[in-house]
Amino acid sequence: SLTMLSGLLPTVFNGLVFGSILYLIAIGLTLQFSVLNLVNFSHALFFVASGLLVTSLIGSVGELFIIGSSIIPFVILSIVTLSILVSLRYLLERYFLSNYLYDIGFDYQMLSTFGILLMGIAGTSSIWGSSGSGLQGSLSPSKVMGQITITGVTFSNFSIFTIIVTALVIVSLYVLFDRTSLG
Repeated sequence: SLTMLSGLLPTVFNGLVFGSILYLIAIGLTLQFSVLNLVNFSHALFFVASGLLVTSLIGSVGELFIIGSSIIPFVILSIVTLSILVSLRYLLERYFLSNYLYDIGFDYQMLSTFGILLMGIAGTSSIWGSSGSGLQGSLSPSKVMGQITITGVTFSNFSIFTIIVTALVIVSLYVLFDRTSLG
């Protein structure tokens, strides 16, 4: 029974992690469409860019990290990355999407934002390489944040962090939409 549990636990945990990531992407697309009435495929670009940027920043200041001992430096770098990408997203929204895409049909919105996504993929590929070769030697968030072992099964603290952040997003959105006048 312990052997079965040690085989089932990682599967359930990995399902929660991937489900959390998919939820975050889906809720971003849903809110974008429902609030702004805009089909925006370039939303995925900001997920990719944030992961690459955080990993690059961790790699460039990796000597400041004590591997596996603290989540604080990762959170600080995540906030810095989030600030950069929110600024870029604001510029895209303010000077392109709101001026050109809100008043046209959904098919043109999808094509235009898919074009933005393709340009972003080309940009990230030119910086980091198409296979992530530009990240060689970088520390991954999982390595920086360490691991925890439960019943002989090792879990990444980064994966636990992802699940916790997703749970906080779910609760925050519930409160926002169900308990405030915005909902």
